[in-house]
Amino acid sequence: MNSEVSADVNFLADLPVRSLMALEDKRRSAQRILEKAALTIREAAPLFVALESLEIDIRIDANSTACIEIPFTGNGERLAEVWGLLRRAGWKLASNPPKKDDTTFNGIWAHQSDKRFADLWVSFTSTSCRRVQIGTQLVEQPVYEVQCGELPELPTSESASALEAF
Repeated sequence: MNSEVSADVNFLADLPVRSLMALEDKRRSAQRILEKAALTIREAAPLFVALESLEIDIRIDANSTACIEIPFTGNGERLAEVWGLLRRAGWKLASNPPKKDDTTFNGIWAHQSDKRFADLWVSFTSTSCRRVQIGTQLVEQPVYEVQCGELPELPTSESASALEAF
């Protein structure tokens, strides 16, 4: 039996430690957000069943604190129906309501009494809009173009040996 034990004490020096730590922080953050979304969907199941019956598909975004997204389109009656569902389920709009002639609306809804619930990001686009000419105007307007500085020549796949130094 060999009594010599050898360990590479510098093994961390060969790893991208900061990148791995950032990845672990993101994983933990996403896990907390997704657990909050799961709790919200389970506990407020009647709301989500009603949204599904309206053929509204929710989305989950682990990069946002308002991680449950409710995007939908329709007319004013459909917006009012979803608005009423959210209010009856205990959510309250945390931003400004849409104005009368708005064609889109985005807003965060927070639950009024249960802070364990995730915020909801509701985005609505009207499908009952039409473009109407209301007059004409003549406007002098500056014209711009984008001009960029010179970029360096980057290595191609044929010059991959130049990248091996990294």
